[in-house]
Amino acid sequence: MGALPKHLPRCEEVIEPQSAVCSCCGLPLHRIGEHVSEALDIVPALLRVIRTIRPKYACQACEAHVVQAPARARVMDGGMATTALVAHVVVSKFAWHLPLSRQFLQVDGYAAYKSLAKRRRKSNIAPLQLAFCLAHARRKFVEVLKTTGSSEALAVIAAIASIYRIEECIRGMSAERRLSVRKAESAPLMAALKERLEMLIGEVSAKSSLGKAVAYTLAHWHGLTAFLADGRIEVDSNVVERSLKPVCLTRKNSLFAGSARGGETLAVLASLVNSARLNGLDPETWLADVLEQIVSGAIPVNRLDELLPWKWKADREARSQLERVAA
Repeated sequence: MGALPKHLPRCEEVIEPQSAVCSCCGLPLHRIGEHVSEALDIVPALLRVIRTIRPKYACQACEAHVVQAPARARVMDGGMATTALVAHVVVSKFAWHLPLSRQFLQVDGYAAYKSLAKRRRKSNIAPLQLAFCLAHARRKFVEVLKTTGSSEALAVIAAIASIYRIEECIRGMSAERRLSVRKAESAPLMAALKERLEMLIGEVSAKSSLGKAVAYTLAHWHGLTAFLADGRIEVDSNVVERSLKPVCLTRKNSLFAGSARGGETLAVLASLVNSARLNGLDPETWLADVLEQIVSGAIPVNRLDELLPWKWKADREARSQLERVAA
């Protein structure tokens, strides 16, 4: 393993064994040596080296018992970087994967998204559920209203507005609570809207602007109603679209993804980082802790969903509350 630059400041941490008493004869152990390893670390605007010292102890009486704390796992076997540095690099546009048990993609009706979901199904990759944007469907009826003054288009717009009023009331609530309200209030409204659209499709010309708007909405109905089955899904992709506007400023960086796989990795990265930001978290702080918990084995593979930004935030807030009560 190579050496890290000598000019960087060192921050030492000593990992002591759990017991300093000989398990053979019960006498105190004495220090006979140590193992020292180094890893490059980062604090915002500060690059430093973490020196991890693991003292070795032995019994002076029997000289047969030697103890030493085990080395901590690292994010990369044999690597010279701490989880904080890796998190910094990841947030700085490099790649890291966190497996998700279920994947959603909130999009408009662009055909490429449908092809992507279809290819994943054929390739036996984790299924991708498309959640379509209700705002995009609404815009088509707004255009019809502007150009034709259609009362039917106005009625559809009003029905969709009712859905948005419900969403405004439940914004910020837990996914479970949002889902409960949606099933009770939004589901009947969406069912009534579908009945109206199915009636219209048989009454208007398929070539008319209204007919095309109705056909588009019905063709995407499964994805447009995905929010009724999962409280984590939004009714539209407006939040995502607003957050993606700055992407054009770094479009050239995407040219260096290297491959289709690299592009997918970049997309995962962008999703993770922006999910943290949308939940009011500092991406580096969140990711550094997530990586540390994964590497150390603190969180088993079947509980990785607990590290998702909104759950991680809720857990931190709950801990802070308990600490305040205890104090």
